[in-house]
Amino acid sequence: MRNKLKAPLPLAEILKIALKLPVSGPSEVDFLSHRWEELVGPKMASRSRPAKVSGKRLIVEVPSSVWANEFEFLKHSLLERIGSLPGAAPIEEIRLQIEARSPAESGLKTRPLKSFG
Repeated sequence: MRNKLKAPLPLAEILKIALKLPVSGPSEVDFLSHRWEELVGPKMASRSRPAKVSGKRLIVEVPSSVWANEFEFLKHSLLERIGSLPGAAPIEEIRLQIEARSPAESGLKTRPLKSFG
């Protein structure tokens, strides 16, 4: 037995349904991303990015442990700057995470392994 296809809904009906759906604003990560250079400065902004907000914790991605160490010195002042932004969610902790990138993305050249035998 075949199911009959239903006729498509008129566009006006689809729009009525869509307008009733909840609309969320930009995420906290988007909010911070748009202000990142202002918050951390151009040098650190080019080497880091806000990756996730989980509760009151901000996860920041950096390319290496060297940059994570550099970023450690900014944590306290960054918490204060974020706290002073109107509309920002309260952030109480910053965690640093090394970006997971492939060798090609990081610019590293790979060599084939030599076989012994």
